[in-house]
Amino acid sequence: MKKTIALILTLATILILAACSSQETEETQQEYEADELAYENIDYITVAAAPRAQIDTAQRTSTTAIGDIINFGGYSWVVLDIQDGHALIITEYAHILRGGGYWHSLWGPVSWAMSDIRRYLNDDFYNRFNEAEKAQIRETYVINNENPWNGTDLWYSSAGGENTMDKIFFLSVEEVVKYFGDSGQMDKRPESAGPLRFVNWISDEYDYARVGRNKEGAALSWWLRTPGAVQRLVAFVDPIGNIAMYGTSSPQTPFGARPALWLNLGYPAATARDWGDFAWAPEHFTETRRPLQLAEDTPHGHLAMYHILFMNDNLYSRKPFSYREKEAAVWLIEELLAMGHPWGNIAVQEFMIEREERWNTQILNPNFRTEFEFRNSTRLSQNVILTLPGQSDSQQFIVVGAHYDSWPTPGASDNASGVSLLLESAQRMLQLDNYYTIVYVFFGAEEVGLWGSNYFARNLSDSGQLDNLVMMVNADVLFEGPYLFYSAAYGDSELMPKQNDLTQQIDAIAQELNLGLIRYPYVLPRITTDHLPFFGRGHTVVNLMGLQRMAAGTWTSSLIETDGVRYLLRAWHSQYDCIHLIEANFPGKIQANMNAFSIFLEALLTVQQFY
Repeated sequence: MKKTIALILTLATILILAACSSQETEETQQEYEADELAYENIDYITVAAAPRAQIDTAQRTSTTAIGDIINFGGYSWVVLDIQDGHALIITEYAHILRGGGYWHSLWGPVSWAMSDIRRYLNDDFYNRFNEAEKAQIRETYVINNENPWNGTDLWYSSAGGENTMDKIFFLSVEEVVKYFGDSGQMDKRPESAGPLRFVNWISDEYDYARVGRNKEGAALSWWLRTPGAVQRLVAFVDPIGNIAMYGTSSPQTPFGARPALWLNLGYPAATARDWGDFAWAPEHFTETRRPLQLAEDTPHGHLAMYHILFMNDNLYSRKPFSYREKEAAVWLIEELLAMGHPWGNIAVQEFMIEREERWNTQILNPNFRTEFEFRNSTRLSQNVILTLPGQSDSQQFIVVGAHYDSWPTPGASDNASGVSLLLESAQRMLQLDNYYTIVYVFFGAEEVGLWGSNYFARNLSDSGQLDNLVMMVNADVLFEGPYLFYSAAYGDSELMPKQNDLTQQIDAIAQELNLGLIRYPYVLPRITTDHLPFFGRGHTVVNLMGLQRMAAGTWTSSLIETDGVRYLLRAWHSQYDCIHLIEANFPGKIQANMNAFSIFLEALLTVQQFY
């Protein structure tokens, strides 16, 4: 898994920013090409004409052949291809998945990388398999090309979007043609005799082979991952086997699904992580990957962008107390080790839900849990803690926190943004001097009641260490919009924000940096995030967030109102919380926000002495 995550992170680095040298990019691309779907040298096959034999996974041998039907994970799968001990398989039947079969829930431009169905397949659907079955599923570099007929059309444009790393995926138009039969129509779009210049579907002698049926034998349309004529449409195979190249609307049309994956025929997979034997111990983190490149002139916020894209596209739906949240925690530790932080400075603080009623009422929630996930999840979550010793002989320390769990969304702004800010800071501070000890805390289970930050603060309080806290800096929701807010205050007995010498110094730093930061401490009692356990105990906190400005005449309740202008969270806790969508709405603003917050945080952490 560590090798896989390392490979994905390298890919994310290439995709989001062109900062690496061309030589390094070429070397990385060659590494991927060795692991891609090598289509060029494989003959086309017709699945319907291939002999089919029932083969159970427990009895699967090297005699597995193209066209066989494999029973795996409770589904019947057709073998489309075999390469290097792995079989490309697709479900024999078309299934209605994800609440009625919708590809994406939002209206507007969409790609496979940002689609709801991709996240569903690689989270909910993937988690239907047991741990042994998951070990057999290979993570695949999925190439997302433009629509073969409309990608460069004079009137339409339909780019395929980012390439992805997926365990489970839909076939593309090219793959359907390759594996179900090729009549040559895809390479030469037929002309129409009607009023339209061209036809919008592939219809040939392979239509019957492409028909998708449910278990009752009824023919269903089934989704592909290729965009249609425009990016709000998606190509599909219709009930008579035509490939509908024009596509249909992703949020309005319920179709069948035929998931595909690459299966390891040499089960068991030797490199798979067995969570049953896993422990937060050095022996489970023996492989260290290369860190992101940090040069003297690397702009602030630059490294954070890599991490945000990775979490958005590969660690989405980091639901509290789930294995996905645990996987994210493992990734965080691997990142810290890659930077060069010693294992002795890293700690994992596990906590569990102790009261059955809290588990049932807060965690068994439609927003966070399916019935399957509830049965197959853990009641444990964890904080990942990095301690960076300071130069001071005192025991004073600064806590810098961000929660890494999320709603069942990409969780880009909430809160891959905060996590990524901390990761970049942790790498930069290795080259800088810090007077106070810095304790970076990646909090778990924030979204269901601040479980991680409450547990951490309570333990500090019980041990008496909280008396040495200088301040707590919390980063949460940093780029919902381009307006940058910071809130510096300490809480009194009634949770009213108060000022002191420290907050005045923080305000002076913000003003001197001239980053466009907006001071607004009055929001601190009203926002439920990880500063509260410290603010409520009377400690000085600094909360960072980026908000949208409300349009004139809008009556939606605002989070902040200052100087006659109202600001709010809108993408928060929704499918709109996606780096691709936010970047489309505010081009360049994500980078700008992360740059400003990174500079501000570094200025706070490198102050030689407060007071």
